[in-house]
Amino acid sequence: KMAKAPAKGLLIVKITEVFECAPGPNAGAKIL
Repeated sequence: KMAKAPAKGLLIVKITEVFECAPGPNAGAKIL
């Protein structure tokens, strides 16, 4: 399913994983 996904799509997935792992005000810091 994700084989044809653009790099931008994969980045969104990574960000989503970060938010799921560390929800809260510090989630944004982990993305950056």
